[in-house]
This record gives sequence, structure tokens and C-alpha cells, in this order.
Amino acid sequence: MNVPLKRIIEYNSEDMRSVAKYYSGELVKFVKRTLSIIPTNIFEKLREISTILTKNVKEMETKMLKETLKDFACFEERFVLAKRTHEVSMLTEGMLVLDKTLMGVIEIDPKEILVDGIRKELGKTLAAMLHEGFIFSKKLGDVETLESKFQMLREKFTGLKRSIEYIQDFLNLQGEQIWREELTRIINYAVEKEATALVNRKYS
Repeated sequence: MNVPLKRIIEYNSEDMRSVAKYYSGELVKFVKRTLSIIPTNIFEKLREISTILTKNVKEMETKMLKETLKDFACFEERFVLAKRTHEVSMLTEGMLVLDKTLMGVIEIDPKEILVDGIRKELGKTLAAMLHEGFIFSKKLGDVETLESKFQMLREKFTGLKRSIEYIQDFLNLQGEQIWREELTRIINYAVEKEATALVNRKYS
């Protein structure tokens, strides 16, 4: 940080703090862009975890017969699930043990960067699901209905939500809270955008 500020420091300029803040901000942006690969990789693992939890591993019932217990074992699938969980934990371990630190004159929290990255990836994933879920074909003879679209979207949402709830303890994050806030934000944004289009529409 001293290199771009060298002449300003020598001159003892009053602009030193604002210039330092600017370069610190650029440095923080660079660090966030570099670390964004971690949430991206986490969500690649989460998609696989979501598929395993939705299609391969059944949810344990409150009461079950011991004869049916083997149907819930799914040894190979649970091994893959544990492996992906370990990989996610390894991706985040380094960031979760770091303390707050100064980047120039700006204090950053590595855990906050991780949470922001996960929020961004979750928002992108949910938005893509909603976008794809409500594209309807105009081909003749297409039997897809609104109900079937909602059913497919429900299955995807359930799988992703289960994977986030499953992994939140390993990441030491409020996974369910992040899910609720991001879904609410996306829905509110879509409603606001639709309402703005209606308000600005000119009627003859």
C-alpha cells in the first residue's frame, strides 16, 4: 500500500486518507474476486449433495421396522455424501479460522466474505431455478402444465434446501436463514420489477 502513497505521504497531503481508502477498496475487491472460487466450488459440491439427498438417500422416518432399516442404509451413497461433505469442509476450513485483518485501511472479515460469496451463489442458483421453472413451451401437443412445473420446482428447491441445511453445521453458518433471506430478496425484486413495469405502462 505504501508504493502508490509514497509521494502523498512525503508531501503530507490531506488527500492521503481518501487515496488510501480507494486503493484499499481496490485491494479488497481483488481479494473477494480471488476468494469467490471457494463459494463457487462449494455450490458444485452442494448440487451433487442435493442429488444424493433427494434421489438416493431416503429421509429417516420417526418410527420404522428394523427389517426396513437396511433400505435406508445406502452405504455407497452415504460414503459419497461424506466424501463431498469433507471436501466442502476443507474448502472453508482456512477461511473460518482466520481473524479479522486490515487490508490497507479497510478491515475485512474472512468469514463475512465466505457468507457473502455463498449468498451470491445461492441467489444465482435460485434465480436460475425460478427462471427455468417458468419457461413454457408453445409447441402443439405439449402436455406440461403449471402444476407439473411447480412440482419440478418444488423437488429442486427441496433438494437444494436439504443440502444447505445438511451442510450448514460443517460450515458454521446460518444456512436456513441465508436461504430464507435470499429467496425473499429474489421474490421481492421480481415483484418490484413487475410492479414498476405496470406503473410505467401507458394506457390509451
